[in-house]
Amino acid sequence: MTSTPDITIIAGPTAVGKSAYAITQARAKNGVIINADSVQIYADLPILSARPTHADMVTVPHELYGILDARTVCNAQDYVDRAVAAIHTAFENGQHPIVVGGTGLYLTALCDGLSPLPSVPEDVRVQARALHAQMGTPAFHAHLATLDPVMSQRLRPTDTQRLIRAAEVFMATGRSLATWQDAPRVPPLPTARFHKILVDGPRAVLRMRAQSRLGAMITAGAIDEVAEFLDRILRDGLDENCPPTRALGYSAFVDYLDGVMDLDTAVASAFTQTAQYIKRQQTWFRHQMAFDDVVE
Repeated sequence: MTSTPDITIIAGPTAVGKSAYAITQARAKNGVIINADSVQIYADLPILSARPTHADMVTVPHELYGILDARTVCNAQDYVDRAVAAIHTAFENGQHPIVVGGTGLYLTALCDGLSPLPSVPEDVRVQARALHAQMGTPAFHAHLATLDPVMSQRLRPTDTQRLIRAAEVFMATGRSLATWQDAPRVPPLPTARFHKILVDGPRAVLRMRAQSRLGAMITAGAIDEVAEFLDRILRDGLDENCPPTRALGYSAFVDYLDGVMDLDTAVASAFTQTAQYIKRQQTWFRHQMAFDDVVE
C-alpha cells in the first residue's frame, strides 16, 4: 500500500442506488467494490438483502458479499479486519478500493476506528446466547438493565445481537461495554485519505423506489427464499435471531408463512419496516458522518 492511499466511501440509505453508482465509479477508476452492509455480508437471503446480482458482481470485482454463514457473528471489529484486508489486496493488485454500504457503524469504524474492545471467551459467548434463547428478547433486555444499565439505555430493546454483545462483555470483564466504547479510537488505516460520498435523495422518492424494489424482490422469489431459510434454521439448529434475519421484511414474511397475516398485510409491513429504516439511515448519516460530496 502507498503511504497515503486514496479510498472511496459510498454511503446512503437503502434503495437509493448505491450499488449502481459504485459500479459506475469502479469502471471509471479500475476499482474493486468492498461491501459495507451488515446483512449482505451473509450468504443467506441474497434477494431479500438486495445483494448485487451475479451479473453486477462479474461486471466489476466485488468483495465481502455473501462470504459468511448464518452461524457466524460479525461485529464491527470483525468487519473492519476483513475490510482492511480487502483494501490492502486491492492496492496490491493496482485497484482502487470503493467501500459501499448503508451500515453506518461499519463505515465509521473503518474510517475512524473503534475503541479497543475486550476478547470474550467462547464459553461466555455460548452462555450469553443460551440465556437469551431461554429468556427471550424482552426479558433479556430487562436482565441487561440489571447488569449494565448504561448499555440497556443505549440499545434498542429489539436489537438482539447488540444486547447479547453487551451482556457477554459485562459477563467476561465485569465492566460496562460503554466504558470500552468510550475509550479513544485507533484508526485502522491511519495514513489513508477517504473520499466520502453520500448518495441520497428526497425521502418520498426513496419510498417509491423501496416499494418498487420490494415488488421486484417478491417476483424474484424473496418469499420462497425466506421459507427455505426457515427450513434451514430448523434443519441446522440455527438461532432464530441469527444475523441474516435482520434483512428488511424478513419478520413480515415469516408471519405470512406462519399464517399470522395475509400477503398484502405482510407486504405492507415489510414496506413500513423499509421506510422507517430509510428515515433512520438518513438521520444517522446527516449527524454522524461528514461527506466530501453528495450525489442525488
